[in-house]
Amino acid sequence: MKKIRDKNGITLLVLAITIVIILILAGISIDIVFNENGIIDKAKEIANNMNNQIGEDQSEINDLLNELENSMKGPEDVDGISNIKVTTEYTTEEITINVEVETTSEDIEYEYYIDGELKSTQKENSYTEKITLENKEPYIPNGFSHTEGTVDTGYVIKDTSIGNEFVWIPVASGTFDIYVVAKDEEGNSMKSDEITLGISELTRKVNGSSIEYTSWEEDDGDIKDKKSIAYFKESVVKNSGFYMGRYEMGMPGQKSGDAPVLEFTREARNIEGVPVCVGQVMPWTHIDWSTAKKNLESMYNGEVESAMMNSYARTTMLNWLMKTGAKTLAELESSGTWGIYRYDGGSTYGSQYILNFRGNFYEYIPVDGECRYGRYNNYTDLSSSLEGAGIEIDIMIDTGADTIPAKVTAANNIYDLAGNAGEWSTEGRKDDKTYRISGGSFKDSYYAQPARDPSAGFHRNGTIGDDSISSRPILYK
Repeated sequence: MKKIRDKNGITLLVLAITIVIILILAGISIDIVFNENGIIDKAKEIANNMNNQIGEDQSEINDLLNELENSMKGPEDVDGISNIKVTTEYTTEEITINVEVETTSEDIEYEYYIDGELKSTQKENSYTEKITLENKEPYIPNGFSHTEGTVDTGYVIKDTSIGNEFVWIPVASGTFDIYVVAKDEEGNSMKSDEITLGISELTRKVNGSSIEYTSWEEDDGDIKDKKSIAYFKESVVKNSGFYMGRYEMGMPGQKSGDAPVLEFTREARNIEGVPVCVGQVMPWTHIDWSTAKKNLESMYNGEVESAMMNSYARTTMLNWLMKTGAKTLAELESSGTWGIYRYDGGSTYGSQYILNFRGNFYEYIPVDGECRYGRYNNYTDLSSSLEGAGIEIDIMIDTGADTIPAKVTAANNIYDLAGNAGEWSTEGRKDDKTYRISGGSFKDSYYAQPARDPSAGFHRNGTIGDDSISSRPILYK
């Protein structure tokens, strides 16, 4: 009889062989995983190697962080000194450097550096170094040319398109970079922050004078504002000087014609406009402080800046006049002899104020404020007409006038520093908005002295402008 097999089944032999093979493979796998140099050992070895590498990398990172921290604190290991602070005091002749440190050490040595040069190594925490300030040659702005004079006699530049003239005021100056390194006995050290000092001879004190301007203030303002005194001071340090207007603030257009361009009233003249600083024009009077300041600042904005004269500029200029021999302190303190233009016809029983336009004289009547346009043809006719009446007259002249009745109108090429028109300055009192007027005016002979401040000084409320008050520009970059 024929046997039939299930084609889908397996024989016992095949099954046995399969089981044997599986057991063999299982044994091999177990050996590969667990025996020496097996997979688990290999995995452990790889893990150990990775941990070792991570440790080495972390160590390197820690070393780098420590080096960075030390480099930020000082040139060497700084564990022994935790802080260092430097302060300075200075004059135009010397700098004193003071230093304080926070440390547990009792033996500290200090190295004092100025402009990168080691000046002293000592244990004292204060050091004084003599300095010398220097002068630079005057800069000439674009559009200007040098026309006459020297730095010692009055270096004049002129705007070639407008005609404005300015005189260089040299101011010795210098910039000094300062730092200190403190070291202890173990070699630990720390470097201080670097301090930059800008020092100049710019000052508010007249050399040789005992007068102090204690009742008056200057607002330095924001150094970012190019019209501020703070910016002006920095410019003086950088450039060793500034320019002073050769003349008082003049009215534009006054050259044309003999009659005044604008009436002698505050309503007519207290207006915004661009002044001139040229000779032979009428000083811009009847103008209040804020309008004068705005007008002077409008003259130049760019490579150079213009502004109202401040007390630093004026006082430094006066010191320069004495240094060059142009004026003595006594002359500055009694400058009515060269600043007030007066004719005394004899026994004085009254006075008249006379305004002069291009050599023609107009009588000003203080009582009613009128200006008579029926003018005297010249100074001789004027003086002759008043001599018999015994009337004393004070005369305001054109900017830069160098004829009768002017006696001595210029010092180192700068005109009318005393007398003629009084000049608004930025110096004032904040409480009542009162501002000092420099140099006196043609009808205020007692206050003509530009170097003096008797009692309250020559001053006005800033909202009042009259026939005797003008101002003067300064120029800087």
